[in-house]
Amino acid sequence: MPGFDVDDPLAFPDWPEDLPERLRRRFPLWALGSETPWFQLGFLDACLALSREDPLMARLAASLGWWMFQERPLCAKLAARLPGLIQAGAGVAPQVKAVAAMAAASPPPDQAELYAHIDALGDSAMLEDFLRAVLPVPGLGPIWLGRAFELILRLPDADKGRALIASCALGAGQEALRERLAAQFAFHRLGDQAASRAAARLSATIFAPYGRLLDAMLALRRGEGETAAAALAPLWRAMPWNVNIACLLSGLLSGMLSGADGAQAARSAERALAAGDTAVLAYTWNKAELIGRTLESLAACALGGCPVFVLDNGSADATPETLAAAHGLFAPGQLTVVSLPVNIGAPGARNWLLSLPEVAAKRYAAFIDDDVILPGDWLACLRGAAAAYPRAGAVGCRIVDAVAPGALQSADFNILTPDMGESVLAEVPERIFMCNNCAGLPDPGLFSYTRTCLSVSGCCHLINLSAVRAAGPFDVAFAPTQFDDLERDLRSWLAGFPSVFCGRLSVCHVQNSSLRQASGPAQVAHISGNKIKLEAKFSASQAAALVAQNHETLWEEFTAACRIAAADAGRR
Repeated sequence: MPGFDVDDPLAFPDWPEDLPERLRRRFPLWALGSETPWFQLGFLDACLALSREDPLMARLAASLGWWMFQERPLCAKLAARLPGLIQAGAGVAPQVKAVAAMAAASPPPDQAELYAHIDALGDSAMLEDFLRAVLPVPGLGPIWLGRAFELILRLPDADKGRALIASCALGAGQEALRERLAAQFAFHRLGDQAASRAAARLSATIFAPYGRLLDAMLALRRGEGETAAAALAPLWRAMPWNVNIACLLSGLLSGMLSGADGAQAARSAERALAAGDTAVLAYTWNKAELIGRTLESLAACALGGCPVFVLDNGSADATPETLAAAHGLFAPGQLTVVSLPVNIGAPGARNWLLSLPEVAAKRYAAFIDDDVILPGDWLACLRGAAAAYPRAGAVGCRIVDAVAPGALQSADFNILTPDMGESVLAEVPERIFMCNNCAGLPDPGLFSYTRTCLSVSGCCHLINLSAVRAAGPFDVAFAPTQFDDLERDLRSWLAGFPSVFCGRLSVCHVQNSSLRQASGPAQVAHISGNKIKLEAKFSASQAAALVAQNHETLWEEFTAACRIAAADAGRR
């Protein structure tokens, strides 16, 4: 059986044509996605447990473990599972064992305590000093490179981060790891040319598949869909179980194989922007500097004839002056400012904007947060996806950190089965547990797919006003905020207007989501209270319908993606 030591790292044997159906019988949640670390570990354990009775599970375990090693070679939890993979029949090359030994090793307790203290302080200068001292030490440096790589990836000074990786004293069989980490660092921090050179250096190493992934993602960043598809295709043939790769590849192939449809959607979006059929909406409260930056970003975008409405939610800072000055950024009459004397909360502010006659007359409303940085074509991307999915109740996108390496805050949200959720409300039966399949991941682009989903982030999303009329607006019971976007999306789904995730669009969010910022008993209590309200809004039968319909749709789209990828493979 193949594993981590095949001559061609993409030469896994042929997979059965009905692999999606076999996966569905064994793992009903598989279609949620293949890039969530805790999902990967859980599926790997399940495959290993089934490997004795089912050769396909043994092969799947080897393939999944192999890909986890490509993505996270320093994962101590994966290193701990290598003996199980070997027992299941997966070959493991000496270089892989050398890297795994480094991942599994523990640092001296006193250094671990000091590092934890520095990490808690968030002091990048202290971190650099610590790493400069320990990384060049033979036997010790590799341990700390594994522990601190993600922090190195986030250092403000990219040159210092690159120098730290280069300084690490690696042992026998571990040198390929330096090239692998340097390639990931270059992709996120050093620009496309440096990343391309770094990816090429992986071609003759055990990390050649990761280099191919970076090649595909660099082509995607350049807008070269055909080149990206050609690079992704061998990865999919080796791993047809990978939901993210299948969905991304099929989208690229569909765009090429039926290019008329893609071009027609793009032309439709251009006409819609020119006609101004979408209102751009924002609301803010005491964030004068942030809303000022957001409006500067918005004014530089292609908006066509679409009007902009900003609601000042009772701000007591310099927000009124900032909004007054913002009129000069837009065409005459394009920006309208609505000022309220008090803060009515997020759902109330959204409903106020939706109720404006000039907005209600539009076909779509695009909400943006007051702390986002927008790419120039963001509205065209959302309108293009809406044209391709005319029944979409909302169209969302990837939300990423505004600072390097641009880690994901959210992608598409789907629902877990109740048994997979962790209930925190003893007094209330919880049935609605959402899966955030990417939070915190520095994404190379594997969430750039488009597919139907249960909900999308409210930081930047396009709402179909027909869905609002069918399912109702935002519920002010969730004021001042928390779960108001999600609750409306769930009602929209049940009314026949599902959400659509347009992953090719990435929007930078300056602050983390309010869920991730929650601190203190009052905030936690507020979130828990709104979760109780969310549960009470949906009956047991409605919650069950959401789970069943959401998962059925995900499996249908994954299976269709595999068919498109397989048809392309047959032509090559």
